[in-house]
Amino acid sequence: MNEQSLPCDEPSPLSLLIRVDQACRPFEAAWKAGERPSIPAFLSGAAASDRAALLPELIYLEIHYRRLAHENPQPQEYLDFFPSLDAAWLEDVLSSRLAPGRSRPAPADEAGFAAASTIDYQRAAESSVEGERKDTGDKTAPPGGLVLVPGYEILGELGHGGMGVVYKAWQIKAKRFVALKTLRSGQQAGPEDIARFRTEAKAVARLQHPNIVQIHEVGEHGGLPFFSMEYCVGGSLEKKPGGLPLPPLEAAALVETLARAIHAAHDKHVVHRDLKPANILLGEDGAPKISDFGLAKKLEIEQGQTLSGVILGSPPYMAPEQASGKSKKVGPAADVYALGAILYECLTGRPPFKAPNVLDTLAQVLTEDPVPVRRLQPKTPRDLETICLKCLQKEPGERYATAAALAEDLRCFQGGEPIRARPVGGVERAWRWCKRYPSRAGLAAAVMLVVAGAGAAAVWYQQDSTARAAEKAGLATEHTRKAANTERDVTGALEEAMAFAKQAAGLHDDPTKWEAAIVEALSAVKRADGVLNSGVDDTGELRAQVDALRAELDAAERDRLMIARLEAARFQLAAAGHENGYDYAGAVALYAAAFRKDDEDWDALGADETAARINQRAIREELLAALADWSNFTAKEQGEKLRRIVQAADPDPASWRNRWTAAARRKDLDVLRRLALSPEAKDQPTARLVLIGRTLIELGAAAEAVKFLKEANEQRPGDFWIAFQLAYACSKTKPPATDEAIRYYTAALMVRPNAYAHYNLGIALLGKGQLDEAIAELHKALHILPDDAGAHSSLGIALLGKGQLDEAIAEYHKALQIKPDFAEAHSYLGNALLDKGQWDEAIAE
Repeated sequence: MNEQSLPCDEPSPLSLLIRVDQACRPFEAAWKAGERPSIPAFLSGAAASDRAALLPELIYLEIHYRRLAHENPQPQEYLDFFPSLDAAWLEDVLSSRLAPGRSRPAPADEAGFAAASTIDYQRAAESSVEGERKDTGDKTAPPGGLVLVPGYEILGELGHGGMGVVYKAWQIKAKRFVALKTLRSGQQAGPEDIARFRTEAKAVARLQHPNIVQIHEVGEHGGLPFFSMEYCVGGSLEKKPGGLPLPPLEAAALVETLARAIHAAHDKHVVHRDLKPANILLGEDGAPKISDFGLAKKLEIEQGQTLSGVILGSPPYMAPEQASGKSKKVGPAADVYALGAILYECLTGRPPFKAPNVLDTLAQVLTEDPVPVRRLQPKTPRDLETICLKCLQKEPGERYATAAALAEDLRCFQGGEPIRARPVGGVERAWRWCKRYPSRAGLAAAVMLVVAGAGAAAVWYQQDSTARAAEKAGLATEHTRKAANTERDVTGALEEAMAFAKQAAGLHDDPTKWEAAIVEALSAVKRADGVLNSGVDDTGELRAQVDALRAELDAAERDRLMIARLEAARFQLAAAGHENGYDYAGAVALYAAAFRKDDEDWDALGADETAARINQRAIREELLAALADWSNFTAKEQGEKLRRIVQAADPDPASWRNRWTAAARRKDLDVLRRLALSPEAKDQPTARLVLIGRTLIELGAAAEAVKFLKEANEQRPGDFWIAFQLAYACSKTKPPATDEAIRYYTAALMVRPNAYAHYNLGIALLGKGQLDEAIAELHKALHILPDDAGAHSSLGIALLGKGQLDEAIAEYHKALQIKPDFAEAHSYLGNALLDKGQWDEAIAE
């Protein structure tokens, strides 16, 4: 496509990179759901022009998830299907590029707009790689690394984005930890990708500054370009311990440092174009360092890599000229804007623009003004707000002329000196508002004319009446302007809050995303509150809308907390049997505590009133499923009370729920099988689907439970609990379907890290004789839940199988310290002591 066919003011079609990324997502989601998607089937659904680039990405993903399932894929499997594949590239992937058992991070937010890597250094710094030495001055190379580039040992993946991948690595000759960046697609990457990659390496290599991540080596191996760079152990600003916002002086000092560093880049004719908190890394001493120049642009030449109309960057931090796809107009002013966005987030805890989706965020960047900092954080000094909002001006010419000028104003602020920037005046704000909202401006103008006309008529009678009328006209105009601004800002915040609230309502099975959506919605409501408190007085209708939405969100947060408590009880049930104690008292206590904390009147209410309250809740089905579950494990009298509540909430004896409950109490397996296969079963909440599976297993029908839960898993891919219970059901069939259990436990862990899933996966691997993998999973379980006696005991069994007798005995002792009456651990400890020849101690056990 030539340049004339792609006008600079219109967005272009998605680039090949973005299309490939979008095509990979459902393929990866299918693996996460425990399925085995077909590469040929996915290729056939892609455009013919995209297939060559898509194939290596799909193979990369499949190999990764097969290894997570503890399979050992071989090159010939792929070469038989795809004879045109580069065998050397495939061998490279299979032999070194993917470390077995390493999780591939989910695509970063806005991945379709950022070709550069988003690196979670904090996660990598905190992760524990078995056998790896800490960065404490000990320069002995850690064992067990994988060689991808000669001279480097790969210790794990830090992150990826687009076609680049970044590893934590050990540079053997220099004896130091580094971040090693390569092209994820290797020799399959196209010329454009390789050129962009080399541009980044060259751009960073020429920038020598203490606050820019430094390049150690740039090279190429086997057609694979790479560069190694400084490894920052302090994480990113996005994940800074203590989080954002920062105190004003600290925020000003941070952004001053960044502005001076980015000015040094500009002096070398390099524009970053993707500045954001995730790309600000922190050194061991906390010093900020700018990283990830994957979208960097050299100003002295036209690279030919970025066509006008293609949107590159991260929307919440993009300058308007960048958000509109006018890449040729993106210069140093875009970095100044991004620094202002970072400062805004450092001061308020949120970026200046953030909507539930990318397109709405871009629309805000292009058309809306940011909410003033002091409305969100009233204690922010006015001068610092002025500096921040000057950076965020829509027109590049209205921002600071250079990053150095921004840095100088921030220095003046910190030193108590006058700043050069001036706040935008009321007249200018009104004029900008009129340009953006012509219909509302027309109404304001009409009010002005009416009042002004009245004043003119009054001149005929009395001169001082004219002055009063003019004053009234000015007041009316100012009031109209303030009212319009207030309505605009509050409405925008409410729309954002309602969008996040709608998202939250559909995320009951994903606690992390559910909580995040509610937090974002409440943040938007708080912003609306701040606008109302600093705006005009006659905002009764808007105030009522804000209060109503806040009440709705408070109810949603109450529901979320209750679901979290119920999940804790369900996990306790899952754990009750694995120490051979089958002690359900802990789960019963957690259920009781959950309902009491949710409703302080729980113990005092009768069944009918409790049922009425439950029926009014958005999580009615989850509450009723929990009551039914609880009733199966508690004392007889309490169980009857719980069942009366459920029956009062759903009195129809013909309802699916009541027919299931009756059949379960009779242990009528034939009726239960029919009900499980009925259409109504598919509409039940996740908690009840898990209960159905568990009931079938307890009645000796594990095969039916597997069949039922597989159908549920197909309906709800990515549901942690269904995958977890399905894996457990597979382990209970006769004979146990251990390979499938391993696959579904792995799928559950891709959705959510969980101690019991790691534990059960470790047990399954132990049963297969895969001792190293079992030990790794049991260590992960104990990292999350260090006081789990069963996990310590099982780890002891695995270590004993490896011949590590002393380590095994130590684990048995830990298990018995936690649970002194743990008979299984006593038995294993006794046998281990016998093996050591410690007869007296063994007899005591």
